[in-house]
Amino acid sequence: MNKPTVRKALLYESVRGGLVKCLLCERRCLIPEESAGFCGTRVNMGGTLYTVVYGDISALSVNPIEKGCLRRGSPLENPYTTSIQVQEL
Repeated sequence: MNKPTVRKALLYESVRGGLVKCLLCERRCLIPEESAGFCGTRVNMGGTLYTVVYGDISALSVNPIEKGCLRRGSPLENPYTTSIQVQEL
């Protein structure tokens, strides 16, 4: 897969016969080859776990200025915020 959002995942173990165990969350999915985990964001390709949402925008919102920790701004402004998923450490 040559897509910019597909990267090899870091948090997984190879178990047996192409099966991998995802260690990203508490579910600890056992994922067979050519299948995805419960979240749908981790895919086992050839016994290697890949994330298929690397760098995708995961949240967009408009929040009141009072909610954020911005140093400048007016209470009448609503900053536009984004969030992206990055490779886990």
